[in-house]
Amino acid sequence: MIDVSRVSATAPEAVALMAALERDLEDHYGPGGGASAPRPAAAEYLSFVVARLDGVAVGCGGIRLDGTTAEANRMFTNPEARGRGVARAVLQALEDDAAAAGATLVRLETGDLLTAAISLYRSAGYEPIEPFGPFVDVGHSRCFAKVLRRDR
Repeated sequence: MIDVSRVSATAPEAVALMAALERDLEDHYGPGGGASAPRPAAAEYLSFVVARLDGVAVGCGGIRLDGTTAEANRMFTNPEARGRGVARAVLQALEDDAAAAGATLVRLETGDLLTAAISLYRSAGYEPIEPFGPFVDVGHSRCFAKVLRRDR
């Protein structure tokens, strides 16, 4: 069973998962991991979650809010836990928190080489959008958005 809990982005499990995310991005994009925007500070998150399988932290993600638009980021699942619904559970928790805070839209950015992430977002109802903010001139960025249902 997947257990998703809200934590500080500075919690040891969250920090370890984000470090694993950086290593994964470097594996795909080389040194710097294809970074095109500054990484959010812990205080910027409306919510940050860690997902656990059998008590072991295996996934994470955060959501920031700007008015009625939320941005999901720092989504990651350890490779050994992929394909078990962890990322979907994290994304759902972030969407729920965004909706509870009044967001009507969630947007996000991922890399063109992260095909599993792109598939997840598409299957969760996200549609491609034009790059936004710091991703406008980044060739490997793929941006998506989803309108949140009002009945949450």
